[in-house]
Amino acid sequence: MKTKFAVLWVYLACALLLGSLISCGGGGGGGNSGGGLTPVVPSITAVSPTDALVGRSDFHLVVNGANFSSAAVVLWNSNPLATTFVNSGKIQADVPATSLTVGVAVKLSVKNGDTGKVSASFEFDVYNPAPTLTSISPTNAKMGLPVTITVTGSAFVSNSQVQWNGTAVATTFVSSTQLTADISAAQLGSATPGSIKVFNPGPRGGTSEGQTLLVVNAATTITTLDVSATAIVNDPTHGKLYATGAFDGSNYGVLAIDPLTGAAGTSQPVTGPTSQLALSSDGSYLWIGGRDNNLIQRVTLPGFAPDVTITIPPNHLGEKMFPLSMAAAPVGSHALAVMRSNYSTGADSLGVIYDDATPRANAITPGTYTVAGVTWLT
Repeated sequence: MKTKFAVLWVYLACALLLGSLISCGGGGGGGNSGGGLTPVVPSITAVSPTDALVGRSDFHLVVNGANFSSAAVVLWNSNPLATTFVNSGKIQADVPATSLTVGVAVKLSVKNGDTGKVSASFEFDVYNPAPTLTSISPTNAKMGLPVTITVTGSAFVSNSQVQWNGTAVATTFVSSTQLTADISAAQLGSATPGSIKVFNPGPRGGTSEGQTLLVVNAATTITTLDVSATAIVNDPTHGKLYATGAFDGSNYGVLAIDPLTGAAGTSQPVTGPTSQLALSSDGSYLWIGGRDNNLIQRVTLPGFAPDVTITIPPNHLGEKMFPLSMAAAPVGSHALAVMRSNYSTGADSLGVIYDDATPRANAITPGTYTVAGVTWLT
């Protein structure tokens, strides 16, 4: 019987010793292995903010989860960030602006530095903005010859791509407002206008509205004039373009432009402001009118000699009227249809047809009007 009790005491002693070894294994912070236990693996459940726009400044990233040790480090695509331990369920990392220069899906993870255990990855998007395209230069290219286009706009990023008719071309990033793009001779193989757009890849990003690039035969010459015109009309009879506007910044005028050479004539003064032109069907007269101006002036062509002036009378309320739109008759050379407007109520309910400077007795309503067997749109 004594022998049995002795064996029993030995078993009890062993059991107590084993339990002591298990329970005395260190009491460190969350995720710390201590006293020989298998180290726990940290995990990420949420981050704040949840994403970041390309180009933003440095920011603090809050990482929530479990089993973070006091030596936990946030990894940004496996690269360690400066990390501050808050508790076993929360840490904070400093994300530098240098990591936010291009759109990318970042793999975040947490590594407990004292145990080497690493969490599963957690996706964080550094996203590109949607680009805006405002202009291209030049606006034309010669068929069969390569050209470099300067693209101007906003929200361009280092991996923005210029597209020619939907196909990416070699693009150089200059700044957030400018790119250059090389369009090859093969891509300009026909005299067909094409579309220039800017594409920012994902995350997010997007494609801008397009700008048209004209492609002309290599023998064709296009001249760009620095003319700030408010209206322009083509005169096939005399082979001229007529433009009106405040060409010197204050005094309004009308001038002729040779469409083949780009040469502009001397501006002839008119009473402004002007924003509308109408050309007679035979090219003998040019009518000049505009908003905030109750005068419509007619000159003879091609010399711009003053001819007649139409004064639009006030409406029945005594309000000053001006031409909202005007159109020359498609037959004959002396008739002009005018739709009127005033400052307070917009379009007048009636329009008028003038023969030279004389208004016809019956007014017209907006829509269509038939005279001499010809229907006008007003």
